[in-house]
Amino acid sequence: MEHASVDSVPPCFNSLASVYDDDESKSKYSKLEKIFKETFSNNVPDFYVRAPGRVNLIGEHIDYEGYSVLPMAIARELVLAVSICNSSPSSTTSSSSATTTISKSISLANIDPSFTPTTIPIDPNANIVGPLHWSHYFRCGYKGAWLLSPDDNDTAIKSADNDSKKTKRQNKVDCNDNHIINKGIAMNVLVHGDIPLASGLSSSSALVVASTVATRTAMFMMKADVSNLSGPQLADLCRKAEDYIGTMGGGMDQAISVLGEKGIARLIHFNPVRTEPVKLPANVVVVIADSLTKAEKAKDAKLYYNKRVVECMLAAKGLSKVMGIRNWKQMTTLRQVQDKLNKTLQEMQSLAEQHLIQVGTEESLCKFFDVNNLIDLFQMDDESTTSVANSIHDVLKNAKEYKLRPRAVHVYSEANRVYAFHQVCASGSNYKNKDRESVSPSIEETLG
Repeated sequence: MEHASVDSVPPCFNSLASVYDDDESKSKYSKLEKIFKETFSNNVPDFYVRAPGRVNLIGEHIDYEGYSVLPMAIARELVLAVSICNSSPSSTTSSSSATTTISKSISLANIDPSFTPTTIPIDPNANIVGPLHWSHYFRCGYKGAWLLSPDDNDTAIKSADNDSKKTKRQNKVDCNDNHIINKGIAMNVLVHGDIPLASGLSSSSALVVASTVATRTAMFMMKADVSNLSGPQLADLCRKAEDYIGTMGGGMDQAISVLGEKGIARLIHFNPVRTEPVKLPANVVVVIADSLTKAEKAKDAKLYYNKRVVECMLAAKGLSKVMGIRNWKQMTTLRQVQDKLNKTLQEMQSLAEQHLIQVGTEESLCKFFDVNNLIDLFQMDDESTTSVANSIHDVLKNAKEYKLRPRAVHVYSEANRVYAFHQVCASGSNYKNKDRESVSPSIEETLG
């Protein structure tokens, strides 16, 4: 397989043989093109985008706390077939010389008939509202590609001809091409995926990543003003884009989908995103077993996923307050608390066990923090945090109790296990990290 650097934007191939080793995967694209032509009036795709799913080897529920995780991409994937619309009966614009019809929507269909086809507005500022629909994940990536300017990323790489003083993405696009209307591109999109749904293999994040890459590709093709991004920057943009659907994720799913490589796992660090290749021992076989229990992250966000994030935020503030950190209200992750106290992970676990309550109600926590309402603990002043603020508000409105000690103990102990597992995989390398504690002598003991 042709090698592609993970530090570049997603690689572009002109041959399926550069991506796939088997004929079955290649025949999938023939089927895609056939169904695409049947679905979209005999049009053919201009390009395809693929994004793999992932399995997390170790590092559960710690990426949003800023700690490293160790996943690997899998062969199961999500593929988009995309064409940029030349014309459509949806709207008409007139000029002195001719009348041209141009689409003001994106037509989205799925090979799986259980996912109903739909149209979505091309305006990236359009809000994602209504009951959860599979197309919302596509819209997250689409909105993110247009609205999440790399200017918002301190480590952004700009195009050589970009003026560093330009305003954010929503004010950047200025293109007279008929395909681009008021910051948007009309497209036909057909989705095909073989990642099991709601199974913990990140099918939803794969769609967000694929949508982001597809939209940016269309923008490049239509000569819109698009800043160059490295792989890690693209991964972070995709993580922010998924906020639009209301999940407060930490970035692991998007990072490994963007940066994964065949034959290796990756140790992923955050703030900013960076990765290290991890070669598993030769005798290790990873078995992915479907428990048949559904885990729909966005659907259950208010009751479980986001609640867990908020519990960690409360634990961070509580531990900071007890330990006398002056700006304790500003602490949002347990990693920030560790950095502030300059303690090891093992020491932080002991502090959490000693000082944090097991479970707290809103009344007891308000009394401990000396506030009238728990929402007063969350300072949300920047516009970019609107979706996060709404998610926090939803959790606080629905939750009856909050687990602080169990969440903090898990985060600190799991973060330490990730480093231990990585060192086992490194097989005696001299990799150093100030957070690492004692290392188990075997994978079996590391994983427990």
